[in-house]
Amino acid sequence: MKSRRSFESPLPAELTDPIDEYLKVYRPLLIQRSAGGQQVVSDALWVSIRHGRLSAQAFRCQLRLLSEEHLKFRMSPHRFRHAAATSIARNDPMNAHIMRRVLGHTSAETGRRSYDFAGSIAASRTHSKLIAAMRKAYKPKGTDKA
Repeated sequence: MKSRRSFESPLPAELTDPIDEYLKVYRPLLIQRSAGGQQVVSDALWVSIRHGRLSAQAFRCQLRLLSEEHLKFRMSPHRFRHAAATSIARNDPMNAHIMRRVLGHTSAETGRRSYDFAGSIAASRTHSKLIAAMRKAYKPKGTDKA
């Protein structure tokens, strides 16, 4: 977590198998390779083939590369925080209080103030519709076009 506090939550069902496979198959291989073939005990979830524990900088770099490959644009970990907060606010506003726990804030207001862009998105969409309606209704002088 950004705040260096631990966070526990149930894993969504669609992630259970891939995470289990990573933990049972790939993580032990990565740890073994990073230790030059020796078995090493590590509590790190994400490990590097070069340095054991995956550094924050390496994580950011991999996340940007993978998001560009799969989403077609680069996203930093911080942008994922924005996306999480906005998704919660837009898709489940009755449970917006969970934003505090998901983002690791001590105050619910911090997430709403800093990360909730749902209102901005709604305002932008309303503005776009208004502009489109105005363009459709606009009749330039000297033309008969509707």
